[in-house]
Parts: sequence; structure tokens; C-alpha cells
Amino acid sequence: MSASIGSMPCRDRARKCITYVPLASLFFFSHPTVSLDQVEKALQMFGMITVLLASCVVSTFEVDIEGLEREAQIASNLFVAVQVYMLLLFLILVCYIYLMLVFVQEGDEQIPGAVDDSDLKTAVLLRQWWNSWGRILFFLMLVLLVVASDFYFKGIRYYFHDKYEMPHVAE
Repeated sequence: MSASIGSMPCRDRARKCITYVPLASLFFFSHPTVSLDQVEKALQMFGMITVLLASCVVSTFEVDIEGLEREAQIASNLFVAVQVYMLLLFLILVCYIYLMLVFVQEGDEQIPGAVDDSDLKTAVLLRQWWNSWGRILFFLMLVLLVVASDFYFKGIRYYFHDKYEMPHVAE
């Protein structure tokens, strides 16, 4: 008997639907472990977004902020944004290198007395890593991305507010 999604309980329906949302499935899809391929693709996506946003921040260093009312605050917001983006990029690279060296290398080794199945060992190692540190690291990456973007947008907002003297922009 094949059950359709309409006849599933609400919790199972939500779990089945959330698997198609990339970041949401990484954080909230709790019963099975994500695959190494999913984690690798998510890290690549985080890395690409981080580099693109960091390049936007660095390109704004060319604007002339000299003589503006909040010159020091604009410069410090942009500088902190670059620092947080670089911290995030470093975290992504370390996590990616760790995953590739440990899980791919460990998956190739044989478990004594086990069947020749390196994918099983990789899945077990990945499940242990994901349940202990993986979710925390991915949540931290998302938080760092939001914090760095907030610093960048504050610096840009202050720049335009001071440059064009816009009185109705909230602090």
C-alpha cells in the first residue's frame, strides 16, 4: 500500500517537504544524516557567497569618505565586515579540508572484521561529526554571514546618509 503525502501525518509531511529546501534541510532535517556530497556542496555555496560579498565590501574602499560626519564609523564598519568575511572564509576552508582529509581518507581504510564497504564507514563518521559539530559549524557560518553583511550594510547606509544628507534614514 503506497501512502501519498496527503495521507501522511503533519510532521512527516513537513519533514518530507523541508528536504527540498537546501539550507533548511541541513539544519532542521534531524532523523537521517546528510551525505558528504550535500555538505561539500553547501560549503562550496557558502564559500562562493562569502567571496562575492567580501569583494563587494573591498570594492567600496575606493569611495571617498573623507570629510563625512561619520567617517570613522563608516571605515570601521567596512573594516569589521571584511574581517568577519575573512573569518568565515577561513572557517569554511578549514571545515572543507577537514571533511575531505578525514572522511574521504578514513572512508578508504578498512574496519577490522567488516565487509569491504568504505561508504558505510564514511556514513558512520559523517553522522557522528554532523550530530556533534556539523550543525553547530553550519549555524555559525550562517550567523557570521549575516553579521558581516549587517556591518557592510550599516557602513553603506551611513555613507549614503552622510553623503546625501538624508534626514529620514533611521540610525
